Amino acid sequence: MEYRSFIGFLVLILALLSLPTGCEDVQRIRSSYKPVLPTLPEGWSDVLGDAHWRVEWIGEGGTRHELEVKQGAEVPPLFLIQTWTTPVLAWPFWPELGLGPGIMRPCGALFPWDTYGKDLLLSWEGGVDAVFWKSWQA
Repeated sequence: MEYRSFIGFLVLILALLSLPTGCEDVQRIRSSYKPVLPTLPEGWSDVLGDAHWRVEWIGEGGTRHELEVKQGAEVPPLFLIQTWTTPVLAWPFWPELGLGPGIMRPCGALFPWDTYGKDLLLSWEGGVDAVFWKSWQA
């Protein structure tokens, strides 16, 4: 009888050890997200053409980053802090017309709330939220 109890206890311990732990989920968390820019408002693109973009965000080290993307180029993935709500702003600009970053209103997103899978969806409405969040953090 004692032998059966010992075998049952051993099987229970082995079953518990084979259960997945929360650590496996940590490996699946993405640290980089691809920003997806919205289309320009119709009037802007009709008059000004395609825009360059200045993207601003707070990176994994807690430092502010900015990146300028030329017309038609893809924005590279951003490495964002996984434990913070992080504002991401993208300012359209047209250097050939003398319209620098900051003149036109930005689009934006709040990470992680505006993610969809591996994409970070920037929107014009999200730009208002991101500017407010950024000014509050400063």
